[in-house]
Parts: sequence; structure tokens; C-alpha cells
Amino acid sequence: MLELRRKVHAVMGLGVVLAVVLPGPDKALPVAMLAVFGSMLPDLDIGFRHRKLLHNIFASILVIPASYLLLARLGAEYGVNVDPVYSMALGLGWVTHILGDMLTVGGVWLFWPVSGKAYRFTGMRYDDPRVSFIGYSIGLAAALYWYYTVFIAQM
Repeated sequence: MLELRRKVHAVMGLGVVLAVVLPGPDKALPVAMLAVFGSMLPDLDIGFRHRKLLHNIFASILVIPASYLLLARLGAEYGVNVDPVYSMALGLGWVTHILGDMLTVGGVWLFWPVSGKAYRFTGMRYDDPRVSFIGYSIGLAAALYWYYTVFIAQM
């Protein structure tokens, strides 16, 4: 079941990031890759204060500037100009993961370590097919919006 949850996080992150960032065809692939990567990162805390350590607003706020600094350093080292939109893609992917986990009864400790309260949108278990349906639907609808905006509306 863990594999299914990763796919939901990836699809939701990918679609939402594409719809928010609206990259053109020239930047769509790196934005998509960073969105999916960012949507997986919060689960690095599995086994160690899961849904607390990396699933809170404070970690989210640090991700975008930290990823920008890292990508800028790598870009400078390899002589590549790094667009800030890539850091935004990674950070938004991260945030969509947290929002996805808030669809479950377990929720996330959004203000940890300041508060020990879990926040959630629903009372559904993580393995409830409705959670996957909601995540996939959000991701697909957002991706279709991006496709329409970037390719169809420009004609």
C-alpha cells in the first residue's frame, strides 16, 4: 500500500506544481521532476517523528530558500544559471505532500514543535480508496489546467 500512497503524492504534487508555476515547454521537465521529488521528501521522517519533523509549516518554510541556495551553488559549480522557479517547484511539491497527508485521519502536526495538535481535513484512513481518488483527481485536474493554459489557450 505504501507504493500507492507514493504515486498519489507524486501525481498530486506534479499536477498542482504545474498549475501554479505554469512552466512553458522548455522548463516543464525539470519543474515536473523537482515537483515529484519534492512531493516525496517529507516522508524522509518515516520512523522518526513521522508527520511531525518534516510535515510542519516550519520545515516547509525552510525548504524553498534552502533548495534555492543548493541549486544556485550547484549551478554556479557547473556554470548553469538556475531559475528560482525550480526551487518553487520543489517547495510546492513538499507542501502538496503535507496537504495530501491532511486528507487522512492521522493528519499532520502542522505547527510542531510549537503545538502537538494534529490537523486533518477528513476522518478517512490512509488506505481508504477515497483518499487516493481525491489526490489523483486534484493532480489530474491541475495538470489539465496547466496543459490547457500553456498549450491550448495560447493558440
